[in-house]
Amino acid sequence: MEENITNKWFHIIFRITVIILFLVIIALIILSINRKLFSDKLEKHDPKSMSTRSKMAPIEVALNVYSENTGQYPETLEELINDPGLSGWAGPYLIKKQLYDPWGNPFVYELNYDDPNKYTIISYGRDGEPWGEGYDADIYND
Repeated sequence: MEENITNKWFHIIFRITVIILFLVIIALIILSINRKLFSDKLEKHDPKSMSTRSKMAPIEVALNVYSENTGQYPETLEELINDPGLSGWAGPYLIKKQLYDPWGNPFVYELNYDDPNKYTIISYGRDGEPWGEGYDADIYND
């Protein structure tokens, strides 16, 4: 009789342990999925990422003023600081430190040669390398 009670309790404890382990595994899977789904949303609220977007605004203004003065967009961001010898250039439009993101990496500027009135400003994020994810994600002006 005593053996049946012990055996019965063993099975109850074993089942409870299996259920707890199963729930822990499910919780870990859910946390992993949430981290992947919402990591880009977390990155957008990172103070340096938000600062990066605000640092792009004066560059966009400078590019547009440069274009109005010279009739074209510059080939490089350096032309906003150093006179490229174009007629109408009235710069410098920025100071050199404005060409760097909050991590100290230079902004990347790409002129769209199919439509010369369009351009892209990119920060490669915390790691300074293209194609990052999460806090290392690339940040674009558009």
